[in-house]
Amino acid sequence: MIGTPNISHDGVVWCVAYGPNEIVSGSDDNKIKYWDHELKLLDVKHSDEPIFSLKFNENYSLLASGVSNLIYIWQSK
Repeated sequence: MIGTPNISHDGVVWCVAYGPNEIVSGSDDNKIKYWDHELKLLDVKHSDEPIFSLKFNENYSLLASGVSNLIYIWQSK
């Protein structure tokens, strides 16, 4: 482990995606959080459902999240 663990969500963190400029986490608190590489919070996006999976596209401009039987596409930072 590098650094100190961060209390990042109000629920269980189910997934993390690592990009060149940010780290993104998804949780059952229905939030996607964007962090810099020092774990400073950059942005929060709200979903109607818990976030169970995250994946950037190849140029990191879009982020897909999986929820129940749905796929959401988010504009990345």
